[in-house]
Amino acid sequence: MIWLPHPPVCVIDWAKPGKIRAVSSVEAAAEELLKWPTTKKRDKAATLLADAMAGMADMKKTKKAFEAAAKEARVWVQYRGP
Repeated sequence: MIWLPHPPVCVIDWAKPGKIRAVSSVEAAAEELLKWPTTKKRDKAATLLADAMAGMADMKKTKKAFEAAAKEARVWVQYRGP
């Protein structure tokens, strides 16, 4: 499993509205991303996540792209800590 930098990105589960998921790995981010509408930001995040799985992406940029896609899909939630 490949981990994203802390803190996790919190998103509303697109398939289960009302459920919030703390995404902290590249694999979990890719899984969530597949549920969202296709947009340029989603596509950029998908490319960076694929590159991260291959060990070829900067993790901070990957996380930032995932957060941007989540905000655009209106599923991003502010992280509030443990």
